[in-house]
Amino acid sequence: MVTETSPDLFRYCQGCNIAYRQREPNQKCPRCQQPLLSSWESSLADSIYARDLLTAGAQAVAEIESAEAHSAETAEAEDASLVGKVISVYLCELLLGQGSMGKVYLAHHQQLKRKCALKILSNRMMSHHDNFLERFYSEGTSSAKLIHPHIVTTHAMGEFDGHHFLEMELVTGPTLQQVVEGEGRLTPIRATALATQIADGLALAHRHEILHRDLKPDNILLTLQGVPKIADFGLAKRVFDKSVPNELAGTPHFMAPEVLTGGAATPQSDVYSLGVCYYQLLTGQLPFVGESLEDLARKVQQNKIPSIRKLAPAVSIEMVDCVCAMLAKAPENRPANGLEAAQWLHAIWGQIPDIESLLRSAFEGHQNVTWERMGQKYTMQVSFSNGRKQRVYIEPSEHSLTDRLLKIYSICGPAEERFYERALFLNSEIPHGGLALREIEGTNYFVMVENYPRSTVDVEEVYRSVLEVAEKADSVEKVLTGLDTY
Repeated sequence: MVTETSPDLFRYCQGCNIAYRQREPNQKCPRCQQPLLSSWESSLADSIYARDLLTAGAQAVAEIESAEAHSAETAEAEDASLVGKVISVYLCELLLGQGSMGKVYLAHHQQLKRKCALKILSNRMMSHHDNFLERFYSEGTSSAKLIHPHIVTTHAMGEFDGHHFLEMELVTGPTLQQVVEGEGRLTPIRATALATQIADGLALAHRHEILHRDLKPDNILLTLQGVPKIADFGLAKRVFDKSVPNELAGTPHFMAPEVLTGGAATPQSDVYSLGVCYYQLLTGQLPFVGESLEDLARKVQQNKIPSIRKLAPAVSIEMVDCVCAMLAKAPENRPANGLEAAQWLHAIWGQIPDIESLLRSAFEGHQNVTWERMGQKYTMQVSFSNGRKQRVYIEPSEHSLTDRLLKIYSICGPAEERFYERALFLNSEIPHGGLALREIEGTNYFVMVENYPRSTVDVEEVYRSVLEVAEKADSVEKVLTGLDTY
């Protein structure tokens, strides 16, 4: 934790609820460009953390540890690294991160011989807050009830030698925030697919009368296959639990208007947070940012949602309507809970798998196939055993959402008159798919093409078609031109 370190060492973003090491005067938040404050100036300082702690380097870590050593008499013992030490049956191997409730380590369960994520409670925070230990175990008992493909599983909790801990499922992929920072806005179908799966996990939590209260891309982990899992129910509480006093806790950029003004969190406020996540996935931006917490709260309560289609023209009207409903100012105008939000998103997504998920499932571990995305178009690079290569392109057609096709094609060569007769003969010899003429960036080409309905295409069809289109296009190119250009 950094809540008691030197005020000159860290600067704090109220909107993102994140502290950064101060690098220059008048520094702005790298995420939202909001002016940063001294970490001592905010009532939210209990829940800040140094986002660049693990990447700051040895000198920066030494500065942080030195500053923390002067905070409280118990800080030195509590903040000592547990890397290399055994807590109960867990060998702590690496510090993965830290937040308001404690630190998370990559650990090895010595009895079950498996890796896990081990969250260790902050003794310092426990000493400063009367109900902190109760909240910690509330997190464990709440999250342990939530067994779902899109929620990080809690396996065990306990205490050993003064350390209170939770053992959680280890998810080794990036956070959704890292994906957004790396890629910007996602394709509409991929964004909808992710939002739908997140809503499915949220629906289960709401069925158990559990709120997340801090749903945001930072708290959504992705598996290596791209499956989202909601993490960190550390701020969750029982719905309608009147014993917990209302408090401003979470991340203001993702807070509903009523929560920003001190109202109690509800399933509808979780839905609002999901709406902010969906907006960010579709546009690459937050719907509202402000110069201060007060400015942000005013905009959230009064301003219209910035136009999604101006920022991302490919987003469908149905998607816009869903986002706007989740971001409604009045809670009663939003979907009532995660289940209703999930039903709406499923209606939009239907059974249409996003292209990214199809490619991951089809070609995971396939060393001869790589791909990259540019907008909604994917370029596949297929390498053959004879040393030749072929690019295959995948993109959705411009039909309506229900009639849209998945186009898989590869260039065979320029559509020059000297190749026409040979191309017609080759086309008659191809059992599936076929050669076609297509204008690409103002030039006519022979292309090998196969189309599938987006609503029914599956992993096997994508796998087979990419390899077959690549092989046939390469063979045609070799016969027509003798080159290996495309």
